Amino acid sequence: MPKSGYDLGVDLYKLWYAGRHDLPTLAEVYAKACNALADTDIGIESAFRRDVYFGPDRVLDAWRTLRDSLHGFLRDSATNLEMTADALCLAVSAYKETDDGARQALTQLLEDNGEPRHADVDTLR
Repeated sequence: MPKSGYDLGVDLYKLWYAGRHDLPTLAEVYAKACNALADTDIGIESAFRRDVYFGPDRVLDAWRTLRDSLHGFLRDSATNLEMTADALCLAVSAYKETDDGARQALTQLLEDNGEPRHADVDTLR
């Protein structure tokens, strides 16, 4: 990363974009997957009950253990992505206060391109 001036401002804009668009968008994808996984408990008991073959609740218990582990990974990933996004934006804010050239470049890029916002996850493919 450049030490100062316009080039630093460009890099700060890229970090700001990642903190305001890329990482929050990805965090939302993980959060939606987490919520969808949590919804799998509805009506699941009848689908996984195979007492005749596996004994009482063995398959259901195994599924719930797996689901709960995956749910935790997805939830933690969403939270970590959100926190990383916040940290990037905090770092950009601190850097721009120390270099006038970088601040001017960052301000100009934000004016030219608009403030980045996370994407609508429902429209992503």
